[in-house]
Amino acid sequence: MIGPVRWGNLQERSHFEMPEVPVLSRRLPQAFEGFRIAVIADLHLGPLVGPDFLRRALERLCGARPVLVLLVGDLVERPGGSVKTLARALRPVCSRFLTCAVMGNHDYWYGLEAFRPAMAAAGVDILINEHRLLRRGPGGHVDDSPGIALLGLDDYLYGSPDFARAADGIENGTFTILAAHHPDQADALPPDPGVDLMLCGHTHGGQIRLFGKAPVTYTKNKRYLSGLIRGPGFPMYISRGLGCTTIPLRIGADPELPIITLRRGP
Repeated sequence: MIGPVRWGNLQERSHFEMPEVPVLSRRLPQAFEGFRIAVIADLHLGPLVGPDFLRRALERLCGARPVLVLLVGDLVERPGGSVKTLARALRPVCSRFLTCAVMGNHDYWYGLEAFRPAMAAAGVDILINEHRLLRRGPGGHVDDSPGIALLGLDDYLYGSPDFARAADGIENGTFTILAAHHPDQADALPPDPGVDLMLCGHTHGGQIRLFGKAPVTYTKNKRYLSGLIRGPGFPMYISRGLGCTTIPLRIGADPELPIITLRRGP
């Protein structure tokens, strides 16, 4: 069965899913039970996805009350996208929630020298082969003390991902979330990397899926399409993303802004 058709400049502006995705791990520290992560992937702000759609998406995101907002790349479309518009829209989000990002290939096409300072000025912490240590204190407050590690890799296609550098200083046994734009990065990690969850995007869920299959996946590993899957020794969530690129059309792969909730469990 062919899924619903979403046009980039019409229905897509008002329609996207916000799936609630529980991820269970016995290794999760008790203090992080119920920790909520909003994942924004592949917005492609520009000619096909405008600021009105972004505003609506961020309003719904704020209503979901995440603790962490994680931007996993391809946030602006070149030409026609504006990182200043994006940064202006994100500023109130950053004032309420811890907000981190990794670079995607389209973000590099836009230009790191323009992209990174504008996002930093808005309060977005861009992780390029580095990590942050998070702790939940009284009332769920998050600071930079040890607890769990958020590790961000550079873009797989146009950056220089360096897992060893990013993980340097993380103590053995620390619950670790890996953020990377491209899911194929999972297969390039060293053996037993100590990753507990990987969050990524890039695929758009195929953007066009006919009879349950995507003619184009944008990945080498064809298993890496969308949703919560088992990666090479750890779970991965691959977001279908919010926007469109190349053509203003989605079939059977609706836009999404997933909310990942960490739970202690088997």
